Amino acid sequence: DGFSDLPSSATTVAGGTGKKRGKPIEARLHLAVHQKNDKNKGKLTGRVFYLINPVYDENEAYQRLMYKMFNQNPRYFKDLGLWAVRAPSKQLAQKMHAAVLAAPGLRETAKRLNPELDVSPMNNPAVKPL
Repeated sequence: DGFSDLPSSATTVAGGTGKKRGKPIEARLHLAVHQKNDKNKGKLTGRVFYLINPVYDENEAYQRLMYKMFNQNPRYFKDLGLWAVRAPSKQLAQKMHAAVLAAPGLRETAKRLNPELDVSPMNNPAVKPL
């Protein structure tokens, strides 16, 4: 029938635990855009967010880490499918990323997360420094 030759959509994590792999685990910076105001809708706000999708079982640990270290409660951006915290500078964004990579409660996320954070979105002229 040919269907048996197709790859399975339920790929497993290394080690054969049977868990679905899901989306890739990544972190990136995102330039925010106005959502509601008709005059500015779609235009850059000047704010930058650190976005990440931790391993599902580590979402709570990520939220606790961001609150403890950066006094921010991460918001879930449903349209992007990612957790977000405001990143007001390159240095703070890199510090957030390093904290995630080093956090004991985020070991599975850290294993699969991009080791370097691209901070080039901070170079956009629309970004408002604090």
